[in-house]
Amino acid sequence: MTRIAGLLALLCLSGCGDAPELGDDSRTWTVVGLNGATFAASAAVTFMEDGTMRGAAPCNRISGAWSGRLDALKIGPVVSTRMACPELPAEQAFLSALSAATRAEITDDGLRLSGGGHVLELSAES
Repeated sequence: MTRIAGLLALLCLSGCGDAPELGDDSRTWTVVGLNGATFAASAAVTFMEDGTMRGAAPCNRISGAWSGRLDALKIGPVVSTRMACPELPAEQAFLSALSAATRAEITDDGLRLSGGGHVLELSAES
């Protein structure tokens, strides 16, 4: 039994570290979908390696903190400037979904954040 546990640990060490983590490359992610619908407003977020995040919601600049790993994510508190604009309802929906995220998944198409009944789809900026 000890040999099997040792072999599994060795396999994990050789393969588990290959999966990218949020913040590994400080990439900027553009919001493309929210709860199964296209997100028509402009919003983006960058998760920095130091555990901070910054971005732009449809009306305001945002910043905050993030911690954890892809399967156990904590975002927030998220703070923003306080400007009004016609896209304020879209901004509030985005910020609500972002703050509620407890899980991240890097996919072929981009990044999926989920939690609190929300799914936020993001694509890497080129």
